[in-house]
Amino acid sequence: MFKSLGFWTRTAFLFLLRSGRSTAVLSLMVVTAVSTLIFLSALAVGINDAMVRNSVSLYSGHISGFGLPVGLNNRKIGFRQDHFSQLPWGA
Repeated sequence: MFKSLGFWTRTAFLFLLRSGRSTAVLSLMVVTAVSTLIFLSALAVGINDAMVRNSVSLYSGHISGFGLPVGLNNRKIGFRQDHFSQLPWGA
């Protein structure tokens, strides 16, 4: 098997030398395909990150400020009124 490996390597090298135009076109096609796949992979990761970020900002899940017990101390939950006085709508 390894005896014919030299023959096939030499044949492939000679083909690349003799047909430079088709070698260049095939190389360009491979580079274009790989760069397209890299771009699409990065786009998919970006879309996934944006979906997670948007869903987390829209739906707070278990965290909400409604239905808190009446006797709950502001210091116990880390709430400070001066943080909300600086909001643009003056809450």
